[in-house]
Amino acid sequence: KSGGAGRPFAVFTLDDGYKDNRDHAYPVFKRLAVPFTIYVATDFADGKGDLWWLTLEAAVRRLPRLTLDMGGTVRHFELETADAKDAAYHAIYWWLRTLPEARARAITGTLARDAGFDAARQCRDLMMGWDDLRALAADPLVTIGAHTRTHYALAKLSVDDAREEIAGSVQRVARETGKPCRHFSYPYGCEESAGPRDFALVREAGAETAVTTRKGLLHTANGNDLAALPRLSLNGDFQDPRYVKVLLSGLPFAVWKAARRIARRPSRAGLEAARVA
Repeated sequence: KSGGAGRPFAVFTLDDGYKDNRDHAYPVFKRLAVPFTIYVATDFADGKGDLWWLTLEAAVRRLPRLTLDMGGTVRHFELETADAKDAAYHAIYWWLRTLPEARARAITGTLARDAGFDAARQCRDLMMGWDDLRALAADPLVTIGAHTRTHYALAKLSVDDAREEIAGSVQRVARETGKPCRHFSYPYGCEESAGPRDFALVREAGAETAVTTRKGLLHTANGNDLAALPRLSLNGDFQDPRYVKVLLSGLPFAVWKAARRIARRPSRAGLEAARVA
């Protein structure tokens, strides 16, 4: 929340449109009079989205073991302890993130059937519908933004499909809430999930800002690409307030950026070799 010119501020954003945004986050923001934004995947609000990462979690939780052909390597996971389940989830999740979206979702759908539960019900149980979102949007503290239609990684799609995911969600959110939709969030938000082509498509769709999950700093001197804003994810890895305080200082990202810049800088020996060549 802005405290005036030159003072620190924070912008709070929530992705996907879970019901816990309404039930738990909203009362806190309301009590403190803090504005925030919820980015909504329209299939989720329709109750028909595929929460494949939660499907995987539920399958791993329920199954005693599973076997997967992971890129030509058959891996067996024994799931008898919490630690084993946690390790298996992370291994499978990050492998699925490398696959085409449809393929990853087909795999988790098979795991859901093996585990004997209805994956489609998760969306209806966990996500806010349009009535919920319209009620929140009536509060001036709440902004509803777009988050694509299906929550696909845009960089993996053709340009036409990516354009439809972006523009379709922006238009739908505006239509459902009765307010202009000016803000967008990229699913997953990392460098492999959204890039310059997708940033251009967001600008084309008329969004004024779009957020990634890339870590970085905002610079007033040379400006930032408003279609590719960095964002700090406060998730299960950073629940300790001490970590949050350090991260909000920006120091870790400044150090990381400097280290990357140094790593990319040619060495003196390399420059001499280039001159000789």
